[in-house]
Amino acid sequence: MNEIHKEFEISKLRKLGVDHANADADYKLLVETKKIRLADLMQEYHMGPNGKPNSVAQQEVLALADQRYKDHINAMIEAGRRELVLRYEKRTLEMHLELIKADSYNQTQEKKAYAI
Repeated sequence: MNEIHKEFEISKLRKLGVDHANADADYKLLVETKKIRLADLMQEYHMGPNGKPNSVAQQEVLALADQRYKDHINAMIEAGRRELVLRYEKRTLEMHLELIKADSYNQTQEKKAYAI
């Protein structure tokens, strides 16, 4: 395998590394803010339509049913999926580069053995 192809693969790995780090950060942020989002929504549902405060259980039910909370959960799932795909692609490329390195080493050893 020529050096240009190796450099291209390494460059691709660097880009995947950055993309994976960003996707992982997005996923972790959404996971960390899940409870905050729920608490914010519960606070909005503190007062019922009759002017009396809703129970905490009622606030939670209303907040969990809120479309904004569902959107947050869906975004979290999608970010997790993206992180997993990028992790898989990155690991696959790392394994490919290891194979290239092993092949290069074997060719060098072969040349030495046969004094080519």
